[in-house]
Amino acid sequence: MINLVDKTTRNITNKKIVGEVAIGMAESEVNRSVMKAIKAVTQDEQGVKFDTFSGNGEQILEKLDNGLIDFGIIVEPINKVNYESLPLNKQDVWGILTRKGSELSELTFVPTKRLLHQPLIISRQHGVKSMLANYLEIDEVEMEIIANYNLLYNASLMVEAGIGHAICLDGIINTTGTDLKFIPFEKKVTSSLSVIWKKERALSLSAQLFLNKLKEVLKDETKSISTELDENL
Repeated sequence: MINLVDKTTRNITNKKIVGEVAIGMAESEVNRSVMKAIKAVTQDEQGVKFDTFSGNGEQILEKLDNGLIDFGIIVEPINKVNYESLPLNKQDVWGILTRKGSELSELTFVPTKRLLHQPLIISRQHGVKSMLANYLEIDEVEMEIIANYNLLYNASLMVEAGIGHAICLDGIINTTGTDLKFIPFEKKVTSSLSVIWKKERALSLSAQLFLNKLKEVLKDETKSISTELDENL
């Protein structure tokens, strides 16, 4: 409650657009679009500040429902019935993070059958395990889950230590110059990301400004993608 009051006070103390925009973010390279919008806002309105939180879907939804953050950036699948949403343009690719020298490290793509009886480390976000099992056409009980993770960095340390292979999204861990390697699944599995905010909850001026800037960024990115496709035809 104290945090909520402090935030409200900061947002109404000046006639200019002043305030803090709080955003809960899932780990994803797709967040680069969000960063472009944040940069645009801070360049145009120096009185607007940002507070970001990294977490999984459940943690982000809890903070959003309690009014502690203005927006959540979540990886699908997730129930968005109580939220407004704006899809981001790009998708993340699922695969495994493994240690170089492991029995899977020489693969270019990971066949489903090679996952069976392997020690796996997987996100604890609700629905991820069943989603992956469904797309990979395997039974959940066939997946030998030895550990769960919230954020991928600590999971990458487990991989580095030889504990198992982390099922994760590409682009989150920079494997350059490390003993780690990301390998996508042979059967391509992707996830979309969305920006969500509570229905029927008014946004502050600073939060609305951020949302408008993000829509502009996504529109420009869509035009750029369409232009590239036309040039390649």
